[in-house]
Amino acid sequence: MTAQEHQQQHSSGSAVGSTNPGSHHVWTHEQELAAKLVFGGVGCMIAVVFTHPVDVIKTRLQLQGEAGAPHPPSSVSPLAAPKTLRLIPLLREILRTEGPRVLMTGLAPAVLRESIYSTIRLGSYDLFKGVYSGMGSRGMRGGEETTTAVKLASGLTSGMIGSVIANPTDLIKVRLQAYWPSGKPRYASIADACRSIYVEEGIPGLYRGVVPTAARAMVVTASQLASYDTTKHWLLKRKDQHGNALFQEGYLTHFCASTIAGLVCSISTSPIDTVKVRYMNQQFSPSGKGALYSSAIDCAIKTVRNEGPLALYKGFLMCWLRLGPHTMMSLMIFEKLRSFVGLNPV
Repeated sequence: MTAQEHQQQHSSGSAVGSTNPGSHHVWTHEQELAAKLVFGGVGCMIAVVFTHPVDVIKTRLQLQGEAGAPHPPSSVSPLAAPKTLRLIPLLREILRTEGPRVLMTGLAPAVLRESIYSTIRLGSYDLFKGVYSGMGSRGMRGGEETTTAVKLASGLTSGMIGSVIANPTDLIKVRLQAYWPSGKPRYASIADACRSIYVEEGIPGLYRGVVPTAARAMVVTASQLASYDTTKHWLLKRKDQHGNALFQEGYLTHFCASTIAGLVCSISTSPIDTVKVRYMNQQFSPSGKGALYSSAIDCAIKTVRNEGPLALYKGFLMCWLRLGPHTMMSLMIFEKLRSFVGLNPV
């Protein structure tokens, strides 16, 4: 069923939201924003459960070949770390040495991260489109088309805010997904991770890698939502020779647009993601000094110098296999939930 939004603007400036055909409920702007925040988080939390095993493999591929990476202590009887950069042999080695359960390692912080990060970045996207388009945070109505610059700026802003707030969960997720030389997880739980990081590195330790994390999130959200928004509206404008619309608001259009968006954001963010993962995963001293890299830029420079520029695209296939389905599922769920309660589509 096609979702349409009918908004009315009060002279006081307090606009009301949409009503679903067949329903007489009227959404205030505050209720509409709250619903979008919830729906954005729910869509991504569901998607991450299905794509998490791919994310684990992606992280392992991105960490392969780090120059200067510390070896496990001789007193520890470590598992043999997989050395191959090829997907199938690496997956076979992981399953042989660590078992299938390792593919779900870090799921709890991943879901918690989405409940914060994606709730904010998806839920506030329309709000910032209204702000940057000059209509104000209450000015967006269903069906307005904005410029690509407005879409990019909205994605950059919402992605940055969400990622900075959720950085501790991202840090814990990466460290749990990484290879464990001792054969045991680095942390027993999210609470144990927070406690350990606080004791060893202090409060700033929870925000290690916040710069590359924010940079990646800005690029992900801007490229993902802007390309989805633009592609979807482009498809909706396509007509056949008789002037009939080729696409309607619905599953097919959302699937096609989200497929393109998944590819675009995978290509644009893979190098930043590799740097972020490597910088976050290294050991830090109590003073905050990294064992391998002094900063995200230092990490990027050393990676290119030691392994070549293509090293920044290590794990790209897995990056796309994760972001592609994740983008499709999360955006299609986001759109369906909005349609179900009568809110305007993206």
